[in-house]
Amino acid sequence: MPNWHRRTVLATGAALSTGLGLASSVTGESNDDGIKGERDLELSVTASESVPYKEIAEPGEDTADFYIEVTNHGDESVLVEGSFKIGRFDEPLLSASPVELVPGETDTAYFGIMSRDLSPGDHEWTVTANDETETGTLTVTDTEGEHDLELSVTASESVPYKEIAEPGEDTADFYIEVTNCGDASVSVEGRFKIGRIDEPLLSASPVELVPGETDTAYFGIMSRDLSPGDHEWTVTANDETETGTLTVTDDEEC
Repeated sequence: MPNWHRRTVLATGAALSTGLGLASSVTGESNDDGIKGERDLELSVTASESVPYKEIAEPGEDTADFYIEVTNHGDESVLVEGSFKIGRFDEPLLSASPVELVPGETDTAYFGIMSRDLSPGDHEWTVTANDETETGTLTVTDTEGEHDLELSVTASESVPYKEIAEPGEDTADFYIEVTNCGDASVSVEGRFKIGRIDEPLLSASPVELVPGETDTAYFGIMSRDLSPGDHEWTVTANDETETGTLTVTDDEEC
């Protein structure tokens, strides 16, 4: 099991290092002349494909792992320098100065990237060692910010038209519930629309719902405010939408 050079990259861009003594294995003999021979450098990267975003994270737990090996397969020693880059991080690969690898020698490095130091989304990474390059993509998933909003509307299907109507009696009823079924608080704003009526759903400003919380709204539409016929209505809450049709029947028609 390699003795990995460990660097956990923090928000400051500094690196915490443990066990930075040479971690290497030699599988061949060095070429004593140090001049003739072929250099054959192999760069290998084993990296996390995704990591969940966490604003409050534990080093060593909520990290994307990058295990890197550089091996000299040539028959002469070679000086190796390189870098590890992702987002705003640009760190030396093996050390601040070039590292000399004798024939058959492998040096290793480890980088642990905290998810909180990268925004949710896809992030390209690049590892270089001399002329060798490996690239890939790390996806930071926004599980902490995932919102599962449920919008429910119970609405009248029809109402008789009355020119002279009593509030609370001659109305079409719209009962609306918005529930945060996710695991993070979410600000909710939306609209209720029918005919010429366009009203804020919950309030004039966004309403914050904590996980598991439900807010309700009621709209009573007077039939006299809509002409007889079919009227499309729409209720929105963030990205959630419910639609339907209210029919105003002309029962007063002679």
